[in-house]
Amino acid sequence: APEGENQPSTDVDLFVSTEKIMVLNTDLQEIMMDHSLRTISYIADIGDILVIMARRRLITSPDDMLGRRRRQAKILCHVFESDE
Repeated sequence: APEGENQPSTDVDLFVSTEKIMVLNTDLQEIMMDHSLRTISYIADIGDILVIMARRRLITSPDDMLGRRRRQAKILCHVFESDE
């Protein structure tokens, strides 16, 4: 986090399969993140830090299909820290 800012944090379980990466909130047993491996553009394992960058799913509207509106893909960045 930038100096003077706090980022939200919670305990999570990270599941990785041959199809997707999923993050489950340990306390609520709720899915917080579910990305197909095809949307993952970057993964870095730096000591006790794991960084995952993924393209956000774009929802296309009929106007998008007609070429009236161009949409740029959004990138999500998830940063995980582990004591292990």
